[in-house]
Amino acid sequence: MIELEEILAKPTIYLRKNLIKFELILILIVASGFCLKEFNIGAGSIIATFCLILFSMIYFFMAFRPVENKNKYDDFYLKTIGFSLSVAVIGIIYTLQKWPGASIILNLAIISLALAIVFSLAERMFIKKGSSVEKQDLIRLVVVLGIIIIIIFSPLNTKSTFPGEKEEFEKENLQRQTNPEALP
Repeated sequence: MIELEEILAKPTIYLRKNLIKFELILILIVASGFCLKEFNIGAGSIIATFCLILFSMIYFFMAFRPVENKNKYDDFYLKTIGFSLSVAVIGIIYTLQKWPGASIILNLAIISLALAIVFSLAERMFIKKGSSVEKQDLIRLVVVLGIIIIIIFSPLNTKSTFPGEKEEFEKENLQRQTNPEALP
């Protein structure tokens, strides 16, 4: 019987070779989607969300990438990196679309990204031979963590949008846009 990791390894090998190209293309499409959204063109939000979902799927598949010199911790490190990046991108989607539960997912993403960074640095420092964590993985982790921290501390995201507070949040945003001096 074929294992799940063997099935997921085939597309992962192809993705790994072209990952930088895919990331650059998706970043450009996401940016253009948000530009369209700012100009009130309806498809902008859909384009950006779809590309961010593709990001999440790519990072999920990268958790199952094959490694030549496996030690007993390689699977743990790679899965921690892949899953934490995937959860982080899902949290970014929830936040940018103002869906309920975004703060919970972002907090989970921050914790998982911090653990992934600690584990990745520990593996690179203490296991010198055949480290499965590449420099690009660490850069990805730090960049996504930085994006999440910027999103959390941005001025428009200071209120949570849980179902009971959503109407109040929308009224305050509308008041902020129409009359900024009236708010405390």
